[in-house]
Amino acid sequence: MQLKDIDMAPEELIIKNISDEELDDLLRKEITNKKVGGEQWFRKYENWYEMPAFVNPYKTPYHELRILIDHQKDLYQFTTGKIKIFWGVGIGDSEIIPVSWDLDTEGYSEVYVIDVVPHFIETFIQNLRNLTKEYPNSKIRFIGNCNLFENISTDDLNVEKTKSNRKVHICLGNTLGNFDQHVILSIFANNIQVGHYLLIGYQLNKNINKILQQYINNKGFERLILDTIKKKRKLDLIFNSKRKLNWKINKEESKIEAWYRDILAFQSKKYNRENLNDYVKNYGFEECKYFEYGDGAISLFRRKNNSISKSLKNG
Repeated sequence: MQLKDIDMAPEELIIKNISDEELDDLLRKEITNKKVGGEQWFRKYENWYEMPAFVNPYKTPYHELRILIDHQKDLYQFTTGKIKIFWGVGIGDSEIIPVSWDLDTEGYSEVYVIDVVPHFIETFIQNLRNLTKEYPNSKIRFIGNCNLFENISTDDLNVEKTKSNRKVHICLGNTLGNFDQHVILSIFANNIQVGHYLLIGYQLNKNINKILQQYINNKGFERLILDTIKKKRKLDLIFNSKRKLNWKINKEESKIEAWYRDILAFQSKKYNRENLNDYVKNYGFEECKYFEYGDGAISLFRRKNNSISKSLKNG
């Protein structure tokens, strides 16, 4: 991958490594297997834009921004001067902050984005272009990889013509909770070098019943999930447009789930600090910093060793 100037055309900055047809094929398989993956939920991206801040049950644009701004002095030293690998960007409100730290200190930033939704990458490009206007004479070099996280390898993350050979990996917005835990942490473990950092934003489980109510009867969020699943006519036979999602808490796994008949259409794991730390240790990570605000938290982890516990079970 080669970084390019942020002012170049989006088609030159984004490499599309997965097609809509491939995602549709994957969706059919997931429905057959009764479990829809997070890569499908945000494909009707315009629905996601309708849910900023408190309208959004994650509330991450509000909680994460507060943490990142309040604790800049505690975090920027671990992120500046390094290639920023963003695992998902969504609307990009929180993700823009670590880039601004680069421009504050060095006037230069190198950004690599992975997201399955090309529109989110395009929006982030515009965010970054706007950011450079706040910092005259600054420069951002960028590459976008439109792909599934599961498809990423260390070769994909090799960046040419970079000022730094060190990377900081950033995954905000409770993206961590949208995955089966063994899957997402194995992806990180297989792609993050020893000594490099991982900055994660997530939602806490201390008020999980309140959070459940923020999902229930949220018409915008329900539309986000169901519109994506019903996007193909062949799949409409499975879904009744008048039927709603059945929301519940999976207490054993600390997840909020949404079921459509016998299909798990959505899941979002919530965390506490101790359990997350204990779990990521199995993948060679150690906590360096922790901050929380409201129902959200941000942890900075360092890859301590290459070992992955063989005793881990999926999920």
